[in-house]
Amino acid sequence: MGHRSFDISTIAIRTGASMNHKCVLLGTALLLGAVLPTAAETIDIAIGHQSMCTDTYTGGIVIKELKLLEKHLPNTGKYAGATFNITWADYASGGPITNQMLAGKLNIGVMGDYPLIVNGSKFQETKSLRTLYVSGTGYNLKGAGNAIVVPVGSNFYKLEDLKGKSISTPVGSASWGMLVKALHDKKMPLSSIDLKNQAPAVGAANIATSKIDAHADFCPWSEIMEYRGTGRKIYDGSETGVPYLHGVVVRQDFAEKYPEVVVAFIKAIYDAGKWIEQDAMRATDLMEKWTGVEKEVLYLYFSNGGHLTLDPTIKKAWVDALKLEELESYPSRPLGQQVRRHPRLLIGGTLLLLGRIDPGRGDTARDGVCDGAERAGVKNHPHLGRDDTDPRGLVHRELLCRQDRHGA
Repeated sequence: MGHRSFDISTIAIRTGASMNHKCVLLGTALLLGAVLPTAAETIDIAIGHQSMCTDTYTGGIVIKELKLLEKHLPNTGKYAGATFNITWADYASGGPITNQMLAGKLNIGVMGDYPLIVNGSKFQETKSLRTLYVSGTGYNLKGAGNAIVVPVGSNFYKLEDLKGKSISTPVGSASWGMLVKALHDKKMPLSSIDLKNQAPAVGAANIATSKIDAHADFCPWSEIMEYRGTGRKIYDGSETGVPYLHGVVVRQDFAEKYPEVVVAFIKAIYDAGKWIEQDAMRATDLMEKWTGVEKEVLYLYFSNGGHLTLDPTIKKAWVDALKLEELESYPSRPLGQQVRRHPRLLIGGTLLLLGRIDPGRGDTARDGVCDGAERAGVKNHPHLGRDDTDPRGLVHRELLCRQDRHGA
């Protein structure tokens, strides 16, 4: 698994009180214990992303290249005169991002479902450090995106053929979670294969030269190998029947100190998705230049009806999927400690929450908006009123208001 950052970009932004800023917040972004920045403060925003993982693009490479975060950063009131020092670090998978967040070198991380679980668990192993699962980036409802690939000339055609064979994967990644689930479904213990821990690029290179029997990886690596004629898919992640999703985690200490910056980042995710959906051909052409992934491969994900649904909202189904994976790997670390009650943020007419939904409650997507949303006049917002039976339905509307009907 790649443990080094291979691309780091830094952007410094100076804001002034005289700049015009149209605030779309419908309510005050408050967090318990929020600390006000001083007038001349330099605020470091360090973000870990994955330019070779399509499902993270709306939380990473698109925001970076189009400078969408800069568009939404606060520049008035307590942020007047502040300087924002934005650093982007590119990683091969989610695990190293968590390590850098633990070390205090990253404030925000974008990663897949299984790494989200590892992230929450590792932070909960510390005495005081925590992360908040604040937003999604994209998903496939059935689990497509992860896959197991063999060399194109291989005689293996199904997972059972790989008993006793060497399979590589980035251990701790979303594809690792898929591989464990697939083996379990086939009643094949992990010991029935020769597992190798390999970063995506290494695994793909070994498939091309037939140095490994199979490689399990996340999006879009299986399509890259097939498009380049080096690999053949024998197992698709959709066969697990578990949603495949990616999301954004933020260090809690950063979120509590700079909640408006977190709001700005979530706005940027929305903007990135809208930009792609407006013209997928244009978007994939540019993303090919930014990432080196062929636009034909990218279009499989970002076209209308493609593998990927761009949706920043966190749904109850996502929490259920993460809890399923967590129980198998970290039974003593309840996800509810990471996705938990927290004061709300209001943005663009939709309730956004840091740790948006309480997994201990019932059908959160159908419980309706909290009183605070109605008071803010957003009850007729087009995103409200959908439920989680709609794969694009939203639960950003779901409460956690400090004075809502459920209490603080």
